[in-house]
Amino acid sequence: MVSPRPFRALRFLASRIDLRRALGSQQDDPRHAARLLDARVAPGDGAHGAARRARFRVADWRRAGIVARDRDPALTLIKRSDATGEALGLFCALPASAFAGTDPPHDTALEEWLDQTLLAVEPVVASFTCDARARRALDNAADREADAAWTDRDATFELWVIDDEATAARLAAMIGGSALELRVGAELLATHAAFAARRGQAHDDDAPPAASFALCFLHPADTAWPSVPRGAAMLPLAGTL
Repeated sequence: MVSPRPFRALRFLASRIDLRRALGSQQDDPRHAARLLDARVAPGDGAHGAARRARFRVADWRRAGIVARDRDPALTLIKRSDATGEALGLFCALPASAFAGTDPPHDTALEEWLDQTLLAVEPVVASFTCDARARRALDNAADREADAAWTDRDATFELWVIDDEATAARLAAMIGGSALELRVGAELLATHAAFAARRGQAHDDDAPPAASFALCFLHPADTAWPSVPRGAAMLPLAGTL
């Protein structure tokens, strides 16, 4: 059984930055989350130059108060609304060993990127069988004013930070008990598994190392997500989850 986990996300603060500029499909803003995935080589780059720039960007953004890390572990619930309807999804930490046996090749360059930045920005995407009970739980979690919202082209996004321990645990248990299907990111998940194995940190169940998890976006199997908002919740890979 795959067990999604809450985690202390690093996230953009809606009070300090327009989330459309940081998370939207237009990626020309210098503070867009996509900048943390920019692997282009610049003049004078030595080894891991692009990854170092990503690490420095995060440090600068934290000093400027644009991004901050959650105080408590949380799931991040997101609703996407447009003319065709609504869709709900959750950012969580997924064990890097999930879906073992598919054995796609891992990306050595990306593994080095994770090692240098210690931050997961790009999520793997999986769907889960959402029964009526899980659907009610998701709807109830979104039945309050959103913690943040933004628009992107023809869609509106709302975000809730679910840091109540009991609520987060109940949602994670419901989803973990469902059939999960990996939709996007088999190679990325394999890379996280290789990264976790190489770091080889001993741990117990109460304080597992964040490096043994991958950032994951989960959504009900009966809804489609044409674009997952990358950067809405980023997973720091240093220390414990």
